[in-house]
Amino acid sequence: MGETMKSESGTHWVRADGVTKAYAVGKEEILALPPTSAEFQSGDVLVVHGPSGAGKSTFLKIMGLAIPPTSGEVIVDGAPAPRVPSKAASRMRAEFFGMVFQDLLLDERLTARENIVLPVRASRGWGGGGLSEEAQKWALELAELFGVSHRLDFPARLLSGGERRASRSRGRWW
Repeated sequence: MGETMKSESGTHWVRADGVTKAYAVGKEEILALPPTSAEFQSGDVLVVHGPSGAGKSTFLKIMGLAIPPTSGEVIVDGAPAPRVPSKAASRMRAEFFGMVFQDLLLDERLTARENIVLPVRASRGWGGGGLSEEAQKWALELAELFGVSHRLDFPARLLSGGERRASRSRGRWW
């Protein structure tokens, strides 16, 4: 802990030091993730396996800064990650992570195109108003890659399960 530099290779990295996640259910505390430590660098391929309820999704959400750990610490390129949901956590997540959630998390009020660019609008300065020409081109390229370009302007609420794959392209923006 306390490091302030990237790895020796110059790649980005994320480390978990003894992270846990517990939830209160009534008067009982459920330990969703026992103490876990790991470190990953850009380009690493990660396989997390285990039985249902072992904490795999919880671990990945903590590592991707989607939820804070109950205890322990997540460090990204030497900087401790914020422990509460915040704009700082959102900025760090947008800068360092491509996330594909198993429940897809589409904003039902937006089109497929708008959902594709949603996570990177702030990090690339595509905020406010309509989508820039660059954002339009980028969304089309990703939609073509995932086979949903014919549905870019459909509201997410009208997309079939297969067409909702547009959300998966969010993790490919870098």
